[in-house]
Amino acid sequence: MRIGNIVLALVCPALAACATPEYMSPEVSDAELQRVAAARSDQAKKVKRDRVEAARIVTAAEMRLRPAIRDLCENVSGKNCDFDISIENDDDTPNAYASGENKIVITTAMLEYLESEDEVAFVLAHEIGHHMANHINEGKRNMTVGALVGGALLGALAAAGSRDSYNRSRNIAKATQLGATVGAVGGRLSYSKAQEREADYLGIYAIELAGYDPTAAARVMDRFTQINPRSARPTSFFGTHPSSIEREARALKVKREIEEKRDAGLPMIPNRVAKDN
Repeated sequence: MRIGNIVLALVCPALAACATPEYMSPEVSDAELQRVAAARSDQAKKVKRDRVEAARIVTAAEMRLRPAIRDLCENVSGKNCDFDISIENDDDTPNAYASGENKIVITTAMLEYLESEDEVAFVLAHEIGHHMANHINEGKRNMTVGALVGGALLGALAAAGSRDSYNRSRNIAKATQLGATVGAVGGRLSYSKAQEREADYLGIYAIELAGYDPTAAARVMDRFTQINPRSARPTSFFGTHPSSIEREARALKVKREIEEKRDAGLPMIPNRVAKDN
């Protein structure tokens, strides 16, 4: 849909000031991406773990994360991380997600691919990162702004191009509706990759503060590539996540950043994005 692509190209820059990340992991080079791609593991194997044991691990990770990241939550969001974690009985879809009212859900299928409590903790911490950074509200706001901008753009184009006064109003109405629909999609996608990177970054600091191995984040990303090889592809405009290879490379770089701070006796506070004056 060429018109849709034009609207997306115009809507997304218009949202540049709406939801920029406050915290971001270091950038990675092409060489770092190539090293990660070359070291990918074989296909992931499921962990034999019954649901009682899976629930125990999730609870254990939650109990360690909750007190350890209290200060981090206050620094990032200005409030406590009062989150509610639940397990969804879905044996077909490896997934975890954050939803409204500080809810976090992890599926039983996802838990089958996480080998250790460290890895479970990172997946939960990543979703907590979405809540800390207010990504859900940002996504809703961007959808609204995108719909308004897209509707106005296509509506104006239809008005300018309509010579038949009889059909002019109907054409404008249809174009406005199409623009609003496409603009809403563009609004939701415009920062989803940046949000995922920010949630990864905050999540790695969270598991470090809870005493977990920060390398677990890179292992989880490698596992994502094993579960779904398509996730290793370079980012596309319509993708909602960066490639798992990029996320793994960034995770390894954040691990080194944390080690350097620990060796220097610096506080475990994620770095804010530098703002242009």
